[in-house]
Amino acid sequence: MSVENRCLPVAAWPEQDRLAWEAGTRRADLFEQKGAGTEWSSSSKKKTASGYGFWLCWLGQKGLLDRKLAPGSRVTKPLVADYVQILSASCAPYTVVCRLQELYDALRVLAPEMDWRWLAELWMRLGRRAEPAVNKRARLRPTHDLLDLGRRMMILAGQVKGWSARRRAVQYRDGLMIALMASRPLRLKNFASIVLGVHLVQQREGWWLQFSASEMKAKRPYEVAFPRALIPELDHYLAVHRPVLLAGESGQLSPCTDALWVSEVGTMLESGALATRIRKHTGKAFGASLPPHWFRDATATTIAIEDPRHVCDAHHILGNTLATTQKYYNQARSLEASRRHQAVLAALRSSLKNRRRRAG
Repeated sequence: MSVENRCLPVAAWPEQDRLAWEAGTRRADLFEQKGAGTEWSSSSKKKTASGYGFWLCWLGQKGLLDRKLAPGSRVTKPLVADYVQILSASCAPYTVVCRLQELYDALRVLAPEMDWRWLAELWMRLGRRAEPAVNKRARLRPTHDLLDLGRRMMILAGQVKGWSARRRAVQYRDGLMIALMASRPLRLKNFASIVLGVHLVQQREGWWLQFSASEMKAKRPYEVAFPRALIPELDHYLAVHRPVLLAGESGQLSPCTDALWVSEVGTMLESGALATRIRKHTGKAFGASLPPHWFRDATATTIAIEDPRHVCDAHHILGNTLATTQKYYNQARSLEASRRHQAVLAALRSSLKNRRRRAG
């Protein structure tokens, strides 16, 4: 059985591991010493616990899970080398890197007295060498293509005859989601959790999107104006289509959520369903689906190619660090250089064909 097929939940961990995890990730009071995971968000805790659960499951499959041993005593260089080999046989390179990073982070909580620098150096070295399993660059679309798709979908919602009000509402909602994500590419967790009056706030100068530092991955507050060009569409969605979705299947308006994105049954549209809708529409429009996170790549890459002087502004839109934005800039330069190279080759081929015709 592949190690990726099973993950040992925290409740099933050896007692030493479980108690150390609870102590190392518990919120500390003013006078307590903080553990390595004290300041982690709930999603970071879940991700790291999952990664360590994969490790424990793999040890169990090999008959090496000695529950009497301390957590750090089970982690040796030869065993980690075997773990990497098994993971590499069935997982994408970046998944292998993530599993090692999660193991390292978990051990900083479970065995903080031990030196895990060798494990950190290993996952970072593998990360530098890792090649993506999917050719993202070939599938990325410019931001204006994504914005145009969203606009076309909203226009279609009002033009097709015979559609029910709920179908029109779903179509319009999905189009607005795509257009807004193209313009303000928040991380999926934040984008799906937008609540009226909390994250989407109407001010004197227009609508604003705002999230507190604790809600953002970079732990910095995020505040940005809602795209001015999409305000008429937002107003129309809030006035016409969102109430239809809130009514759900009964057709009786009984608002049970303040979420911006409402499902067909009148509840907050879950992030997984939202991502599925976006992949479906982009796949139909472009022949290959784009996950929501790729909208962030598309924004940074588009700015780097079309307006390189202001590439540093991308980190304000994305809510990430300048170092991450620089990575996108480098990718964009590489992409633009490859396009120029292909154009030169095409021109050379055309020139050779013309010469042969004249010679013939």
